[in-house]
Amino acid sequence: MRIGLMSIGLSLLIIFIIMINTGNVGEE
Repeated sequence: MRIGLMSIGLSLLIIFIIMINTGNVGEE
């Protein structure tokens, strides 16, 4: 019943990880 919240959480988590990876690549 909380699949919606899990989907939103996973989406935010993936976006957050991508932002961190992009920032690390930009610094190097």
